[in-house]
Amino acid sequence: MLKLPLCHKFSAESKLLLVALPCKLLLLFCITTVSNETFLYRLEYLLMTTQAEKPKFRWIALTVSSIAYGLSFGTIQSVGVLYPEWIRAFNAPAKYASFVGSLPTSFGCFVGPICGMAVGKFGCRVCGIIGGFLMFLGLAASYFATSLLYLVFSFGIIPGFGAGLVIVSFSSVINSYFAGDRAIAEGVVGSGICVGIFFTSFMLQQFVEAYSWQGAMLLVGAYCLNLCVCGAFFVKKSKISFHPLNPWKNAERIQQTITLKIISSQKSDEEKMSPVEIPKEHFLLRSRHLWKNPVFLMIITSEFMSWCAMIVPYVHLVERARYQGIEPNIAAWLSSTIGLAGILGRPMTATISTCLKIHPLWAFSINQACLGIATFLSPYWSSIYGLFALAIITGLLSNGYGFIKTSAAVMLGRQHFVDAYSWMLFLEGIGICVGPFLAGVLVDVTHSYDWSFRFAGIMLTTSALLCLLKIPLKKWEARSENDDIPNL
Repeated sequence: MLKLPLCHKFSAESKLLLVALPCKLLLLFCITTVSNETFLYRLEYLLMTTQAEKPKFRWIALTVSSIAYGLSFGTIQSVGVLYPEWIRAFNAPAKYASFVGSLPTSFGCFVGPICGMAVGKFGCRVCGIIGGFLMFLGLAASYFATSLLYLVFSFGIIPGFGAGLVIVSFSSVINSYFAGDRAIAEGVVGSGICVGIFFTSFMLQQFVEAYSWQGAMLLVGAYCLNLCVCGAFFVKKSKISFHPLNPWKNAERIQQTITLKIISSQKSDEEKMSPVEIPKEHFLLRSRHLWKNPVFLMIITSEFMSWCAMIVPYVHLVERARYQGIEPNIAAWLSSTIGLAGILGRPMTATISTCLKIHPLWAFSINQACLGIATFLSPYWSSIYGLFALAIITGLLSNGYGFIKTSAAVMLGRQHFVDAYSWMLFLEGIGICVGPFLAGVLVDVTHSYDWSFRFAGIMLTTSALLCLLKIPLKKWEARSENDDIPNL
């Protein structure tokens, strides 16, 4: 006769699950004609399934990913402090200096497909560590810059490629650890870039005043070397139960062993002896399926238009304040204000949308529409208070990127996210490069920053309106969840 374990041997959560699932247990008892040991494994597995699906290490992965985001994109998006220094040092037009300032972010996104293939081949950990070292190498080499052309390679291409490797690596890890609460995870991770912008902008300003902008490059390069440490924590979910970096590995190893025993007991002898492996399609072949999906085209077009505009305040807001006669020390705080507001805004907007059960694409549309209207109207309140208000609004509504990434995972399927995100980065890179450059051209032509920010507002509002295509494309969204693209 089977002997069930006593209730006091289970945790409080297990007792609740035991009470909530009596029918499942009764059915399992009736149809199971196996040994006592197998039944107990099945019982314990049923009680622990929820915990096994969400390993505790995911919180470490989330924290480290936030730090990595701040050290990578948070650093290269703090260029607002360096941008005016380059104009004065090299006597260069605003459009060329802004091009160099936006290049690391744009190039890091532009090589997204290459980074996606690299992560698929070498793994998140290796690519994360290599990416951190490349950022250090490029930024430190900028100490020797003698022209903007030199900075194109040292500040733009090398750190940009390193940042791309880091971002794709951690995005892959977050995608594997978070599902239902993905929007909140993206908000928390996105706040990492705001923390990075806040502290890096402050440090850069102090470094520039003490050691010139060349010395600041050397110090920030060493600062980014910490990404190599963060990369060591990029561990796949399938391996974390036995990984030495996981402080809960013993408990999770027991859960995984229980799961494997249950699965093994359900397989026939033939299945055990002849496992079948489904070959994976090539990245480009999988991408061809994606580019035929109208839902993916809508997402990637809307995101492209957003990134043509979202980077403009990060690059031009500080110099716009100086152009209006505001003291440099005060103007430098605009970049920090964006970062500080984003620390609060990103997780706050993500939590609100999740609690209200708003679809991430609609959340993205509302977010971008509000930000676009505020940016378009900003020339009409160009005082110091108005500029800081714009910086606060930009930070509070900076989670559009998290919403669009969540939309891709939800509407295209988590198994297609890495491929989709690689191409999203590619279009982001083009948008980030084109947007600030066009804004710089408008500054040179009009001798004012008004139309640069109006241009950004128009692009943001248009990207929000494109999301309305979700309604007629509903049938394609359903198909994208059940198509025959292989599970990656």
